Amino acid sequence: MVSETVNVNLTADAEARPVAVLVQKASQFESKVFIQSGDKKINAKSIMGMMSLGLSQDAEITVCAEGEDEQVNDGIKYNVSDIDGDGREELLLEITSVYTAAQTLLIYEYNPDTHEVIEELSEYPYIIGAYDNGILEIGLSHNQGMAGDAMWPYSMYKYNAETDTYDKVAGADAWDGSVFPTGWDGESFPSDKDTDGDNILYSTIDYASESDYVWIDNAQYEEWHNGYINGANKKELEWHDISEGDIYSSIDQLNSYIFDYYTDTHEISESDIGYMYVQNTIDSGMGDATEVVFNYLRDKAGLETVIDNEGMEEAYAHVDNEVVIYTDYDTMYALNYIGNKVGDITIFGLYPGMPIDDARRIIEAMNFTKQYDEYSQTEIENVYVTGVSSGHYEIRIDEADGKVKNVSIVKMYSF
Repeated sequence: MVSETVNVNLTADAEARPVAVLVQKASQFESKVFIQSGDKKINAKSIMGMMSLGLSQDAEITVCAEGEDEQVNDGIKYNVSDIDGDGREELLLEITSVYTAAQTLLIYEYNPDTHEVIEELSEYPYIIGAYDNGILEIGLSHNQGMAGDAMWPYSMYKYNAETDTYDKVAGADAWDGSVFPTGWDGESFPSDKDTDGDNILYSTIDYASESDYVWIDNAQYEEWHNGYINGANKKELEWHDISEGDIYSSIDQLNSYIFDYYTDTHEISESDIGYMYVQNTIDSGMGDATEVVFNYLRDKAGLETVIDNEGMEEAYAHVDNEVVIYTDYDTMYALNYIGNKVGDITIFGLYPGMPIDDARRIIEAMNFTKQYDEYSQTEIENVYVTGVSSGHYEIRIDEADGKVKNVSIVKMYSF
């Protein structure tokens, strides 16, 4: 068991909204979660129990968790399974290390025929049920209704094989009359519809028919729910923690796939310094790549080279006292090829002086994507990347009069 004592930070006594958020968060864990305040010890997954604590500003409470997932990770988990039932495995990511509104469930699928990565769904990360007929029940981010402990409100999605995405098809909520005898507008609990007398009614909506929410009893709710589930089996999803090392390892694997795919389908010459650069930076730093590339330029291509071995590697290759290839701090140690083509030297077939349209076709064949400005989300002209985070590669082209003026490739790092 793990526990931690904290002080409540509320501007007023605990109300339904923050308590509901806490209950929803606690419900995501398999472990037993309790809140202890004075001599009271309450199940943190019970909204009525939590409301009964009457917590106030600066109250001291102890949060206790006991179970397999009592130790919280950094808030990123993944699952790989054929969740939509299309015969191909999907990657599911749960990102919960941010504030509630930004927490996200992402479902991705890779199409080997088109080499596309498809985002099938982006939702709040609370899977209540995943069924083998392509139905997903996703809990809402907040339980602000009148369900109490009877139900966590959810949206229902169904996999659409034609679009390879999920469609939002339905939703459900509940009203516990024993907890909320009157509704938000002062109306009384409609006991005449509560035919089984358990003080709980359900409301459902079907988006295809644009029906309104109506209150129904348990038997009617089960009939409605079974109409979507239709005897399907509920899947057990096994989630795994993602560490920072896992992320960088995955990026390296993605880069290896991109470049291996290109080299398998295109002839790479021995004078391709871009290929040398990538081969020596995927699993290591810039120093090895600088040494390999500039030793080749000196020993094989016959260029004059200068390598500064003090501190970070900086290197320059000259033709007739003009720098033609270099790497330095100002360009974040990109491999830069400028001015004019030298012999058969290229960066993945790219070189100064070639038609810009030919260069773009080569980059497209390499499965690089266009880079976008982080803030305006507008395309950055002639900048292409394998991804946007540290560890990915970037190719940048300067053009003039329809031709490539300079070309560079860099592995992006966070300094």
